[in-house]
This record gives sequence, C-alpha cells and structure tokens, in this order.
Amino acid sequence: MKSLLCIFFIINVLAGNAQDSGIVTYKKEWKNLYSESESGKQDKVSNPQKYREYRELEKLQKELTKQLAYKLKFDKDRSFFYLEDLLSIENQSDLALAKGPFQGDYYYDRKADSVIWAIEALGEKFLVNLDKIDWKLEKKQKMISGYSCFKASAKIPLDNGEFENVNAWYAPEIPLSYGPLQYNGLPGLVVRFETGSERYTLAQIKQKEIKFNFPKKRNFY
Repeated sequence: MKSLLCIFFIINVLAGNAQDSGIVTYKKEWKNLYSESESGKQDKVSNPQKYREYRELEKLQKELTKQLAYKLKFDKDRSFFYLEDLLSIENQSDLALAKGPFQGDYYYDRKADSVIWAIEALGEKFLVNLDKIDWKLEKKQKMISGYSCFKASAKIPLDNGEFENVNAWYAPEIPLSYGPLQYNGLPGLVVRFETGSERYTLAQIKQKEIKFNFPKKRNFY
C-alpha cells in the first residue's frame, strides 16, 4: 500500500511540474481588410485597377501569414513571446507584409508585472520597459479554441496622442497570466487577442520543460 501511494505521489508531482512550463503557439489573421472596407468597395467600381492591385497584396499577405507561427515560451514566473524564424520566405519585403507591425521579442515577469520589449535597430538591440496594461474585465463570455473565455478590454496610448482599443479573451481554466506581445496580466491565458487590424488565436499548447534567457537589467530605455 505504501509503495502504491508513493507511485501516485510521484505521478502527481511530475504532472504538477509539467504544468509549470511549456510552449503556446498562436496563429495570426488580418482584420478589417481594404477590400471589405467602404473605400475598397467604392474603388472596386470607380478605380478597379487600384482595387485589383490592393486585392492581390491582400491575397499574398493572407497566404504568407498562414505560414507564421508566434510562440510563447513560459515557466511559472516568466514568459517569452516571439515570431518563429521562417526560412521558406526568401523575399524579406513579402515577409514584412505578413508580419505587419509586429517587431522584436517580449519578455514578461509575472511577479513584477513588467514587460521588456527587445528590438533591433541599426544593428543594435534595445531593451524597453513597457507600461502595464490597464485591463477592464467584462462579463462577456464565449468558447474559443475549445476553452470557455471571458473578455477583457484596454485602451493603448499611441505616439500621436490617440488611443487604440484592444480586446483579449482569456481562459481562467488555464491559470497562466500570459498572452501575445505585451498583453499579459489577466487571470488566465489569453486565448484570443485582437487589435483593429490583427487577431491572434491560440492554436496549440504543450506542457514541456523549457529554457530561455531573460534580458539582464541594463541598457534599458
């Protein structure tokens, strides 16, 4: 009986440890496309050549974006969000079309509730401390990727002094306060995140032992 209890204890400990780290994969889609906008519909009639050119760019962007995989490595205290290298796309301008505004890597420290943005420019890597997200938790609920999710919203200040509305859908049943880009700090893993033009959706989550280097606190801006 003692040996049987021991086995159950070991299994439970191993299972608990496995849940402390892993990798989440997100896939991205584009929203509010030009071809679906009012100006796009008008150009389709008044300026068909412009419409066709933009429509072809949208098709290319959509196909390339399907090949992108955004990864979120995590342990019990930290996370690391990045775009997985895609060697199959040789034309970097095409890749930029698919990536859109996404740049750099994002490191989140759960205990400090702080995000470090690591970005390369002019051959150098810069580390930037980002502001904490002021989430508004809402009562709206729906199923996404097989999880029961609740909605949270926030207003993100832009460089021009305006604000961008963003929405996140998080799953309390996955007790990880992580999400895409710098959007962390919710009472559950972000299953879907939306800006005005992009949508990130959880595609897969794997529990496994992982390692990643967290930036040292120097050369910050």
